[in-house]
Amino acid sequence: MKRYFEFFVAAIALAIVAVAIVAVFRLADKSRIQQANLESEFEEADAATVADVQQRLEAHLSALPVDDPIVGRFGPFVAIEGTGYSRSGDPLENRPITLNRQIEFQKATVPCLIKVSARGTLKFDVELLPRKSGDSRKEDQSGQPRLVVSVTHPRYSINTSVFQDTVETNDSLVDIFETFVQGVDANDQQQLTTVRQWYDSQREGELTEAFLRLAIAHPNKAVRLKAVEFISTPSRGGRVHFSDSMMKELLIAVADESQPVAVRQQLVFTLLKESEPYRADLYQLLRDLGDKASFAVKPISEFIVDRSQRHWARGGGFDAPIGAVELLQAWGSDAKEAAPALLVVMREHPNHGAFALAAARALGTSGVESPELIAELQLATTAGSVSLQEAATEALKRMSLATPSIVGEPLRFAKPETREAFYPLDQNKTYSWLSEDSESVMFAKVDYNTVTLYQADLHSASCEQVLRWEGENICSVAGQGNEFVVLRVHDAGETQTLFADTWSTSPLKRTKITTVCLLRPDKPGQKMTIGDVHWSEDRNWVSFVAMIFLSRDRTRSSEPATWRRTSAKQGLQIKSIDQPNPFPDKRLSEYLMMPVGFSTSGKEVYSYGWCFEKKTHLLGVLDLETREIVKVFPDKKNRTGLQANRGDHDWIVTDHQSSRSGASIELFDPHANLNRTFTLSDAPAFYQNPFEIAVAFANGGQRVAVVTQSSVDVFDAETATLVSRRPLLWPKSLYKVHPIFLAADDDGLVLAMTRGSGPQRNNPSSKNELRLVRIGIDQEND
Repeated sequence: MKRYFEFFVAAIALAIVAVAIVAVFRLADKSRIQQANLESEFEEADAATVADVQQRLEAHLSALPVDDPIVGRFGPFVAIEGTGYSRSGDPLENRPITLNRQIEFQKATVPCLIKVSARGTLKFDVELLPRKSGDSRKEDQSGQPRLVVSVTHPRYSINTSVFQDTVETNDSLVDIFETFVQGVDANDQQQLTTVRQWYDSQREGELTEAFLRLAIAHPNKAVRLKAVEFISTPSRGGRVHFSDSMMKELLIAVADESQPVAVRQQLVFTLLKESEPYRADLYQLLRDLGDKASFAVKPISEFIVDRSQRHWARGGGFDAPIGAVELLQAWGSDAKEAAPALLVVMREHPNHGAFALAAARALGTSGVESPELIAELQLATTAGSVSLQEAATEALKRMSLATPSIVGEPLRFAKPETREAFYPLDQNKTYSWLSEDSESVMFAKVDYNTVTLYQADLHSASCEQVLRWEGENICSVAGQGNEFVVLRVHDAGETQTLFADTWSTSPLKRTKITTVCLLRPDKPGQKMTIGDVHWSEDRNWVSFVAMIFLSRDRTRSSEPATWRRTSAKQGLQIKSIDQPNPFPDKRLSEYLMMPVGFSTSGKEVYSYGWCFEKKTHLLGVLDLETREIVKVFPDKKNRTGLQANRGDHDWIVTDHQSSRSGASIELFDPHANLNRTFTLSDAPAFYQNPFEIAVAFANGGQRVAVVTQSSVDVFDAETATLVSRRPLLWPKSLYKVHPIFLAADDDGLVLAMTRGSGPQRNNPSSKNELRLVRIGIDQEND
């Protein structure tokens, strides 16, 4: 029994030894396979490096100046002849790549020895030997001149023995890298998580640097980007920091022009996460790259406005990337796409000192002259920091603006009570027009049953009250020159009558009272009013929508808002001031359309809305003689609005757009079936609703002026090309402007504006203020 037991133990021991031997051989085989794979990868890398070196050397030699000694002796470069390369030197040392070539110049062919022996930013050191005729140490035996080129290349691979030592130290590197590549290819989150855990456990060690070098050199762009993502995400919520050797590898990759732009940009963004003192090497590298550093504008722009970064946090302003903004300043107009980000920094960043100052200086060299930018810089000239004031002033000087911002003159009132009565302005109840001599703007304010007329002088901006008239149920006021018409509804109990009172301002008196029509309700006891009022240019015709008040117990409420909530549209009405009741109400009411305006001829009305006959929303042309819709057009995006007629066309604003991609308005001529799209500098400015954009036509319809929230853009009406652009600025604030009145005469444009929307909620200096300005339209665009 004992003998059997000894035999059994011996058999087990032999089996264990056999398994161990097999395992050793398998590990040896695996090591040999890994080494073979690694050698193969380096051979491929060397071949790619050699091809890139030769191509870039050709470009380098072709760009040699005429006064270069090589060109002076051999003439201009022609070609490089020869193939092949070798690794030489001690196998335990870094072995350079050697290329023997013949360089063909116009006058001679010169032998050339090319050595790639350093890893770093691409650099060629071309030396002509012998340096002089007496230098025998550098001559070959024949005394023939030759070239020696020393190359530093970002893709140069060091001796494979270094990686062999790494693999022998930790066999997991190759396995983990293969897992990483497979995870990226298959988008396998489990594999990527495994690699991430391994990477965090080895952070800032030799293995992670070897891992990074393998990843950055991988042919798959997705692998490179994922590797950069790994290093840019700190483990356990810490901050990003790199060792000196890791930083060197990353900078080499940034400088490598063969890397995809997306990889280089992500690397720049990652390196900017370091503290400002550690960004110095990145700044220097980008500075040395010169014109080739333009790829870095995008990641810098994104980083300086990324509010998740430390420099945006409370108390983190000290770490603002000031050096990055100084680079943008140095790059000038090549970095113009960074202007919006610089604007945000100057306006909102917690570092109001050096960082805002650097942003203002960079804006001055960007070559961008948008109205918003100019307005912000002008606002910065009044900042609390003297340095920022000076930087903003200098930036504006650099722009050499031929067209200063429009600020206008605030209205001046001789009597405080006149000012108190004039403000605040309700644009829905304020009607404006130019006087006969175009020297004043008339403002008619409607307050339920009262019309108050003011006259504002365009030269002095002085404003005075000229009329206060008590009427009843005033619906609209239309003026031109020295005459205006007041439209009002007289309530006689069961019936309501629409009257038009015609007034003269020189001399001031009422000249005529016209009974326009009777407003007929559908049922007894209902009350009527009107809305959506539009006048013909000569104010002899008026179109409106008749409305019925549905609530009997609120028929004479003192609050018009209650009336509007309890009213319903009855139908379109068109009346003449000179002719009584030319059309029966019922004939037009079937269209249930809202008037847009009258044609230039005065014989047609443009209207928009639901048409029972066509069973759709449409833009229609109503003939006043036949009382029929003679032309219909598509819905036009359901944005039909202001109608303006000048020159040979009856232009209607049928669409407006405002988004991150830009702003525009579309004009449509129903008769010629023409569309014109005008590209704006900013979102269009509205009068009181999203339909009525501030548009005016000048020069007989040849020019179209559009007021945006920050500028006045003037276009050629036929070609839709920009003629001039003038920035609008509300003084000492970030408010947009809000147009109250825009008109054109022989001298240009007249604009009345108030304060629009903005980040400052309370600004007593401009809360109740209207500004007047006259704007020329013949000035060339800046």
